[in-house]
Amino acid sequence: MRDASIKEYFFGNSKTTLSPHTQLLSFDDISIYKIRSSTSQSASTTSTEYLPGDAGDYENGDGSGGSGIYEIITPTPELAHVILALPHATTRDSEEDVRDASIMGFVYVAEVDEKKRRLRVLAPVTTRIGGEGKVAVWGAWPGVIVGLTG
Repeated sequence: MRDASIKEYFFGNSKTTLSPHTQLLSFDDISIYKIRSSTSQSASTTSTEYLPGDAGDYENGDGSGGSGIYEIITPTPELAHVILALPHATTRDSEEDVRDASIMGFVYVAEVDEKKRRLRVLAPVTTRIGGEGKVAVWGAWPGVIVGLTG
């Protein structure tokens, strides 16, 4: 069901046909923020990572705690086949503003070419995705989606 919903987002359904578009983005065209894991989350509690305000306690990636919500990453092959959210925010905004920004859409990372330092991404419509200060957010959901682009 999840895969069918994701495919419908990018390609449409029997009532609505979309024109998905792939484009190449230089690593310099977009800053990718990866959501840090929550130290306060356990199997029996609800995650506070996505709540507005100061609801969550976040790791600094080294287990030492801290207030960073995101880790800015350099794309690696691990990023292939994931979905990135595109918030109405830029690198000039604070992490809290990025977290609380509305999402303008999602893209699927079809390929990561480390040698040429570029990403091939799929969007449901033709639009320019990258640009100075553009941010994309990588969370844990929905995980890896293989085979969306064939």
